[in-house]
Amino acid sequence: MTEALIVDGAQAPTREELQARIALLAGEMDGIDEESRATQAEIDELYRRADATPAPPGRDALLARAKLLADEMGANEEECRDMQEEIDALYEKLDSLDASIAEAPAG
Repeated sequence: MTEALIVDGAQAPTREELQARIALLAGEMDGIDEESRATQAEIDELYRRADATPAPPGRDALLARAKLLADEMGANEEECRDMQEEIDALYEKLDSLDASIAEAPAG
């Protein structure tokens, strides 16, 4: 990281100091760009190698099974939500029955 050009309240930086600071920052930015390009090239190479590496046997079957289980979980979650709604409705009915019994005169 670079240090910012210090501007003294009484003495502003000269034109040469400003240009030197600009050149320094531009050089650092170029270095960052070069590093980013090198990193991207490495990433691209890793993707190329990964794509060229054969998938292990049974990989597609495992993915298909995982998808099937995920789909079943989704269906089960929906079924559970439906059952929970029915349970909640039954509890509401029970609460209203209890309330009506409690309000009925003893006799």
